[in-house]
Amino acid sequence: MPRLRSLKTSNTSDESTSNAIRTFQEFNHLPVTGELDDKTVKLMNTPRCGMQDKPTPHGMPLAFSANNGEWGKKVLTYKISKGSTKLTLDAVRQTIANAIKIWTDVADITITEITGAPAADVDIRFEVGGIITHAWYPPDGRLHFDDAEAWDQGGPGANLFPICAHAIGHILGLGHSNVPGSMMYPWDPATENPSSSLSPDDLAGIQSSFGPSPTTVDPVTQNLLDANDLQSRPSGLVGKPAVCYMSFQAATKSPAMDMTIAFVEDVYVLIIDDDIGLRRITRTESVFSGIFYNPDAAFTNPKTSYTYFIKGKYIYEFDYNLDPVSRNMITDDFPEDPHAAYARSEHEIYIFGATKVWKFDLQTKSVIPGSEALIKDAFRGIPDDIDAAIYDKPNRVYFFKELSYYVYDLETNSVTEGGPEYDAAATFLQDKCISDDQ
Repeated sequence: MPRLRSLKTSNTSDESTSNAIRTFQEFNHLPVTGELDDKTVKLMNTPRCGMQDKPTPHGMPLAFSANNGEWGKKVLTYKISKGSTKLTLDAVRQTIANAIKIWTDVADITITEITGAPAADVDIRFEVGGIITHAWYPPDGRLHFDDAEAWDQGGPGANLFPICAHAIGHILGLGHSNVPGSMMYPWDPATENPSSSLSPDDLAGIQSSFGPSPTTVDPVTQNLLDANDLQSRPSGLVGKPAVCYMSFQAATKSPAMDMTIAFVEDVYVLIIDDDIGLRRITRTESVFSGIFYNPDAAFTNPKTSYTYFIKGKYIYEFDYNLDPVSRNMITDDFPEDPHAAYARSEHEIYIFGATKVWKFDLQTKSVIPGSEALIKDAFRGIPDDIDAAIYDKPNRVYFFKELSYYVYDLETNSVTEGGPEYDAAATFLQDKCISDDQ
């Protein structure tokens, strides 16, 4: 919401002003007179969002408007670059997270907070500026709140949650709705929508841009989430969602987003939160532009938070927002086909084949001479033919094989836990993948 303000009126009665008044009246379900009657003036003087209401080419407003720029991807990041002097940082973070959640709960979009140096897709700041809130349509991503405002969380001041939720709608590309009570209705959301919930009109608008949430996914993806009668599977897996018995083909952890990214079934990616487990499942191409089939191995540079895919003879680079950066050919042959990889630092990247492990030079895109070794010698206790690996600070690596995982301590050079009986899905995906006896 760029700003809450009252609209100034005048007695001008020329044709352009009369047409503008008619448009205003049409949008707001008022009698269309083209004149500044009492009802029109009263509504014009009601606090509202300052973002322009955009009618259709035929002059009639849309119930919702979703044609205001687009992100071109379904995983976004945000950062609170400057907090409020009226609310604690924890209160601001929680309120913004809750405002984002009402949109991500119903649409196929993930928005994750990052901290530190990397720039985010959405930059949130509290600055003194005279406009209560100012949001920019995508792909700009700026969201500013006026720090001079008496922000609060439901008291007599400016309630941050509904104002932020409306602004997030603009950040995601939604324009104004002419449906009273909707989140994207331009008039003061705290007054028109006291419950601060999404209306069916808001739902239609956000899903027209991003599709429905993974809880109402397309039939192909739904097969990964449905509980099945798995007669050919271990008895402990019967009745669990299909995703619970799929091994990771590749995996990595993004320190900037604080989430794990795992690839399954050739064309799907899982977004996994450390605390709550599986956040969403979607096609790989909707998260990583240009990647239609899953990589052979993946790793993330812990210093830059850039993610790399190895696929055949190529290495693909993505920035901390998962936007594509480059594709380069690997300059020499690997000792074996890559199965997994992890990066301990930008100069210490390990790639695993079926039985061997070697170091990789990211600058030259080649194997470091003399670094080749057998997995059983270099990582004792880790089996051959692993499927994926994740570096997790401090000095800990998760190795995945089939449905199980191993935890390897790089300081003691030993396996601290794990084995065939350790269920990767129950630990990482949680929820429906956890058996009743766990």
